[in-house]
Amino acid sequence: MELPSIEAVTQIVTLLVPGIIILGIRTRAIAGTAPDLKGQATAFAVVSVAYLTFASRLFNDQDGVLLPFWLWTTCFNIIAPAIIGILLSYCYQYRLVYKFADLIGLKLFHHLPTAWDYTFESIKPDSFVLVELNDGRQISGQLTANSFISSTKDERDILIGSVYNITSAGEWVVADPARSILLCGRDIRWIEIF
Repeated sequence: MELPSIEAVTQIVTLLVPGIIILGIRTRAIAGTAPDLKGQATAFAVVSVAYLTFASRLFNDQDGVLLPFWLWTTCFNIIAPAIIGILLSYCYQYRLVYKFADLIGLKLFHHLPTAWDYTFESIKPDSFVLVELNDGRQISGQLTANSFISSTKDERDILIGSVYNITSAGEWVVADPARSILLCGRDIRWIEIF
């Protein structure tokens, strides 16, 4: 078996870079995890080919501004794909596709697969939560800036940034000493959000 030449590898990498950047930024904005390079090679290639088809017309204008080769290459292969990835992330986070679909009367299925994702994607900062565990214990707290809610389908867990105790009178008081708590999704029966 003959190994590909350095030039061939460079051409393949150059072809995939715009797709990796565009989908990489978009995936980080949606799922919060870096894209799987091996599993998404086809998607990277398709996005790259679409990008190269349209962007090459803009970047190869003979009457436009002439840039040094290194700057042109950087803008074409890195900066423009990054801007497109950011714009796609913005469209996703502000649900612009859904707003446009509603405007023209088209009903789309929701992009989030579970109620967990739907709830915690749009939860307000500093919300209070009451969590009941499978063993009947209840944990109360506030979702502070130090809190974290998983967004992976494999493990649903929640880090409550500030634990509270509920008094017999129903008042919520910050636990002393102040602390956080990590709860595994498999141990959670339900979560009430205030």
